[in-house]
Amino acid sequence: MVRRHHHHHHHHAGLVGLGLGLLGGVAIASAVASSEPTTTITTRPSSVFWHGTTCPRWLPVGFVVPQHFYTHRSTWITQAQSLFYQHVMFGANYLNKRGFKRAMACLGLHKHQAKHLFFMMDTDRNGVITLDEFINAYLFVMSGGMAYKGTGFTVQPVVTSTVYCSPQPPPQQPGYYQPQPPSYQPPFNPQSAYLPQSQPQYVPSTQVYQQPQHYMPQPSVPPQNQIYQQPNTFN
Repeated sequence: MVRRHHHHHHHHAGLVGLGLGLLGGVAIASAVASSEPTTTITTRPSSVFWHGTTCPRWLPVGFVVPQHFYTHRSTWITQAQSLFYQHVMFGANYLNKRGFKRAMACLGLHKHQAKHLFFMMDTDRNGVITLDEFINAYLFVMSGGMAYKGTGFTVQPVVTSTVYCSPQPPPQQPGYYQPQPPSYQPPFNPQSAYLPQSQPQYVPSTQVYQQPQHYMPQPSVPPQNQIYQQPNTFN
């Protein structure tokens, strides 16, 4: 039965792959693969999955990307690009170790994992990660790479589907995030900066300001509360 299917489907699968190209063909290819294993699908994947012409040379020996992750590839590459540009220094086109760790924290990696991955990847030892390198790091993490025993880390990162975390940095190491000025955020999510909600909020605040003037005659109670609170703040 398998043999008969093989002859029947083989030519068809080839046409599907040609017609849709690499990215679109991945979803169909995995569906075809479930009905009959074709050599074109099972031997090609790994270099097809990674960004660039070949597999990254820093990949741990024996690491295989599970087949069902191939459908996410184009989405992940897009997410990786936006995450990369959220964490590059102004005017730079690379991430240093600190920026890389901060970006990887968005994927749930703790700093030791990110540092380990950084040194694994930085094969030319120039201390920076380019966009192309970062995309493969992102693909590696999202496809479960940090849980693979060959990396030396066994902690499975908590990978979330929403990756855009620049507005609220992870609370793990506050010291790292303080130097980043708040003006950093709007460029990456311009919609939030110009939400129509921000204008109505201004109007009530002016009305609220006028009301306290009516209650001015009895200010004796609030100051007492403030006097009691002050000693606490100085402790």
